[in-house]
Amino acid sequence: MKPKGVIVLEMDNRADWKPGTIISTSFQKTHDGKIAYLVEAFTTKRNHKATSYILDPTGKIVKKVASDIEFQEKGSKAWEYSLQKVKEETIEIRQGVPTHWPTTKELYTLFKKSGFTEVQVMGDGLLMKLLLDGDEAIIKAMERDPKLFFEIEKRLVPYINTNRAPTMILRATVP
Repeated sequence: MKPKGVIVLEMDNRADWKPGTIISTSFQKTHDGKIAYLVEAFTTKRNHKATSYILDPTGKIVKKVASDIEFQEKGSKAWEYSLQKVKEETIEIRQGVPTHWPTTKELYTLFKKSGFTEVQVMGDGLLMKLLLDGDEAIIKAMERDPKLFFEIEKRLVPYINTNRAPTMILRATVP
């Protein structure tokens, strides 16, 4: 970046994820056409970890999942299933690359150590939440008048507890 350049970053904070817990389970059709039971966990060190249990195509679970209308339409379905039964029909396990979800303090420290100045971490980016919700009318309104949404967000973020906000915004300047 050029001197005096400013970086603005908005990211998901996932304040609702409790470290050391499973955050979601679902059946997914993989890129190679297999059916997997995906277990996403949030470790005690704030790492997101995904494990895919690739199922036997002739097994009972695959037959049940493949006949589900929602799964047929979307290629996925959120579904809690007995992990023990899934493991009995698993033919392969695929591990996703763990990704670290930094705390607001870790994010601040990372940018300060990297030489940025005027580092601010603020909580609850409205734009990210609206985009993640995916409401078509809101997205179209944001496309028509993005400056309005940025102005609303600028006024809201200073009043939100960054550690508990679903999203956070970082602003930092290159010296």
